Amino acid sequence: MKREMPLGLDLPISAEEAAKAFSAILEREEKKEKAEKEKQRKQNKRK
Repeated sequence: MKREMPLGLDLPISAEEAAKAFSAILEREEKKEKAEKEKQRKQNKRK
């Protein structure tokens, strides 16, 4: 999904598909946050 879509606008997707997409986005965000925290933790160790 490249462009931002307001929910429910000209995209007839099922609730199940929406839930899958949403959880995939959440998962990606969590991985990003974990990577950031890990990076910060490693930098703090070096100091």
